Amino acid sequence: MAAILKHKYMPRTALTEDFALPTTIQQIAQVMGTKGSNLHEVRTAEGDVILVSLPSRFRKLTWVKWGYYVLVEPIAEGKKVKGEIVKVLSKEHIAYLQEEGVWPNSFTEQRKQEEEKQPASDSEDDLWRNPNRPVLTYAESSESDSESSNDEDSSECENCSSEDEEE
Repeated sequence: MAAILKHKYMPRTALTEDFALPTTIQQIAQVMGTKGSNLHEVRTAEGDVILVSLPSRFRKLTWVKWGYYVLVEPIAEGKKVKGEIVKVLSKEHIAYLQEEGVWPNSFTEQRKQEEEKQPASDSEDDLWRNPNRPVLTYAESSESDSESSNDEDSSECENCSSEDEEE
């Protein structure tokens, strides 16, 4: 029973709690996309785009999406696949690597450029909208309220159908 628990939970804790620095052969890369069959296209700090594989021991433990940063170790036997993902880096790992001075400057500059492109706004435009609900826009009336006796009878909704008026 202890062997089962050790096998089940040990890799998950090793993935999240290990703050070791990368070795000389390992590289930090950013995931550019998935190619299927647990193959991912990554961009290294030098700007090279290579194909790497996700080992079977991590396939059910981690989730690798576009934009994530990973630690890649090169493999010699691959013609198309040039490396293997050793670790998926979390925000805590990235902060630790930046403190240690190991984080590549090209990724830091790219992150700053992406933040500058996105406008910082607190408006409701950023909120998710349900596409299954109709969008109703109401006409702005610049007339005074004294003439509102006729307006109360008519609908101010521009998107209302004529079916509503027949009923």
